[in-house]
Amino acid sequence: MMNIQANAEKFEIKTPDILPVLPLRDIVVFPFFVIPLSVGRPGSIEAVNEALSAQRFILLVTQKNAELDDVTPEDLYTVGTVAVIIKMLKMPDGSLRLLVQGLHRTAIKSLNDGKPFFKAVVERMEDPVMETTVKTEALMANVIQQLERATELGKSIPPDVMSIIASIDEPGKLADFVAN
Repeated sequence: MMNIQANAEKFEIKTPDILPVLPLRDIVVFPFFVIPLSVGRPGSIEAVNEALSAQRFILLVTQKNAELDDVTPEDLYTVGTVAVIIKMLKMPDGSLRLLVQGLHRTAIKSLNDGKPFFKAVVERMEDPVMETTVKTEALMANVIQQLERATELGKSIPPDVMSIIASIDEPGKLADFVAN
């Protein structure tokens, strides 16, 4: 994962300004993370098929209410993550299993009505560049210390993940990693 992050910092991946949208229930996909997803709603399957027929880019947007099956534009948050579909498997029941990697945050400028699937006009959001100060370094060290304490109290965080976290030197990336 860190190699992908390092490579992404060397060049900017150009993504389309109009993307099919995959509404997500109870999950937020952050930039640089690779996540498996299950897709079963007909409109979502069509959005995935549209992405696969183009450049494999899709916008992942979390629903405000995970219980809803018929989602409207108002039911979606206005910020999501552009992702690339790495792998797709069709299941016997017609659903799909995806492996996606988040690329960058994006804001939705406009969204269609979701027929037959959601398509959004998007604008890339740049992560703010923070100057590393003594205060931010102390705050980051405190976050890492609290995660280590959580593992002592029973939270299952593998040691290799903790070593990756300890090596992150940007506050925004640390926040994404911890939130994920």
